[in-house]
Amino acid sequence: MNGFTAQVEKLRSCIRGSVCLWSFLLILPMVRVSSQERPHAIAVYANIISGSQLFTAPLSRDLVEKNSAEPFGTMLNARVAYSYSITPTMRLQVSGELLSDEKVRRDNNGTDITDGYRVYASELSALFALPFTGKTFALFIGGGGGVYWGTRTFAIAGIQADPLDSSPSFNILTVIGAEYFFLDLLSLTAEWRFRDPVVTAKNAFTRAHVESNGITYPLEQRPFPSKININGNTYSLGVSVHF
Repeated sequence: MNGFTAQVEKLRSCIRGSVCLWSFLLILPMVRVSSQERPHAIAVYANIISGSQLFTAPLSRDLVEKNSAEPFGTMLNARVAYSYSITPTMRLQVSGELLSDEKVRRDNNGTDITDGYRVYASELSALFALPFTGKTFALFIGGGGGVYWGTRTFAIAGIQADPLDSSPSFNILTVIGAEYFFLDLLSLTAEWRFRDPVVTAKNAFTRAHVESNGITYPLEQRPFPSKININGNTYSLGVSVHF
């Protein structure tokens, strides 16, 4: 009897969820925003990215070494996007950005070790205006996917490991934001974007060793992989031109 009751409650939950979803989809076409009058928009965003990390030995058999990562702090960068409004409540957006960071540390012998990365991101999103959107103010949600590729920057005592091939990585993303039209052609957008891409890059040194501070450092001439992980949260503020 308890099993039958649980099934009934599950069925009721599914029905309630379906009703809410269809009600939302029926309400959306009734909402009109200013962007539909000018369906094209070009935007420039300033981003704050919560952090990133670099896995330097992702193929190691030692689990501690494999899972250990070089952390990087909060990053600032820019993003450029183009969007097109398909309906009054839906628009597609394609964007591109460069994510990069680098830091230099000194080992116990006083030798500089440089580590960092450059990741290129290209993303496609579908954005939907919420029902309580007006002509000058819009709240929206959405999601999509992106392709990411990049290189690691690594040097010991000024000797650079040459970047080799980088396999593209694919990842999904979620977007929540608000847009305010302070002029007919211009709007200000605040946005939160969640994504968690991991990019694999390979490097190799062109020489076998380097001497620094009386110490000989062996250099790996065979290709060695690294994994670059961009942490999830991205906070953006942008200005859009509509036409």
